[in-house]
Amino acid sequence: MQIEKDEFVYRANPNEWLEVSDELNESIKVITKNSKSEFFKSDTWDGIPTRKLMSSRSLFLLMGFALENLIKGILIFDNPELVNKGELNKEIKSHNIKNLASKISDLELDNKSNELLKILSDAIPDWGRYPCPLKFQQLKDEVRFTEEMKTRYSTLREQMRNKLIERLKKGWISGLENKKTNVQIISIEEKN
Repeated sequence: MQIEKDEFVYRANPNEWLEVSDELNESIKVITKNSKSEFFKSDTWDGIPTRKLMSSRSLFLLMGFALENLIKGILIFDNPELVNKGELNKEIKSHNIKNLASKISDLELDNKSNELLKILSDAIPDWGRYPCPLKFQQLKDEVRFTEEMKTRYSTLREQMRNKLIERLKKGWISGLENKKTNVQIISIEEKN
């Protein structure tokens, strides 16, 4: 049983969260480069026809999950107890990335970044995946993807990614006896 717990902790190490974020971000690049299809909806609740990028919801989900992985990676680096008991601690079992990001002591966010995190926090469990929430009291309006949001996301992602990489260069100590669960990166290469 300890071997499985150690393997879980290894898989939950901060570098793994960084790698998943990078994979999700790669999907964002592919979609934004290749998807220009638009959706036109003439029948809307407010009677105002809308036009949006067909990949809008997918992009919000991917951006949210990419940032969520970085945020959780930083939080786990700073507090290995969030994973070293063999499960994710309830403190990080959330898609509210705005709230999770506020737990990073050395992360300062401007209003635009906080606004984007709020949008993504709403998109992940709600309108980014489904046409409606579980209850009418939770109704939120879908947000349309814009180039400004993509730019804001890229800036915020780079800021968080750099924080996580700098931490990982110092090495992460899991707190377990099995030293295989500890992680350190020397450098990281990105292929464009």
